[in-house]
Amino acid sequence: MARARISMTPDEVRALLAETAWVAIGSLDPDGTPRPDVAACALEGDRLCFALPRGSASDRNLRRDPRACAATDRYPTYAQIRGATLHGLARELDGAGPAGLPEGAVWWLPLDDVVSFDFSRIPR
Repeated sequence: MARARISMTPDEVRALLAETAWVAIGSLDPDGTPRPDVAACALEGDRLCFALPRGSASDRNLRRDPRACAATDRYPTYAQIRGATLHGLARELDGAGPAGLPEGAVWWLPLDDVVSFDFSRIPR
């Protein structure tokens, strides 16, 4: 039996990200070890902005090596889990970030490399 296509459309991913206040951020420590962090976020056009405490390990990591990922999910029930992971090169915003983000270093990832899923699309 063929596997069901459960990825979301770009518009569905944007809708998920628009209702997301926090994401898990992945960066790389100097020795290559993955560093997870939780960051406040806001969707701004075709990019996901997120705030990290200035000088934190994740902030320092992104200044040294901008490769990053951001992951989020929603799970009202197991059959309705939706999620997305963005991959790319994080860039720091010049100036203030989107309204509602805390003070700190505001970074962003583009929405051009996204893996997503929506369990409600799995045939039952």
